[in-house]
Amino acid sequence: MPARFKHYLQLPQATLDEVRADATIVLDTNIWLHCYRCSQERREQLLRILESPAIRSRLWLPHQIAEEFFRSRLGVI
Repeated sequence: MPARFKHYLQLPQATLDEVRADATIVLDTNIWLHCYRCSQERREQLLRILESPAIRSRLWLPHQIAEEFFRSRLGVI
């Protein structure tokens, strides 16, 4: 039974550290749209984090997310 529900089990710390260090980061459309909704200070903080070399090299923006962002951004602005 644990094999069928292993996604609910706690991962070993070494695995969590590896994922945090090497995983590809895909942000949902709402995160990108949130840049328009939050304060300038919060927006600058988020963008500073995303532009850091350690994060920027791991970011991936799928076409679908970009499409949803551009379709919705004017309504959010």
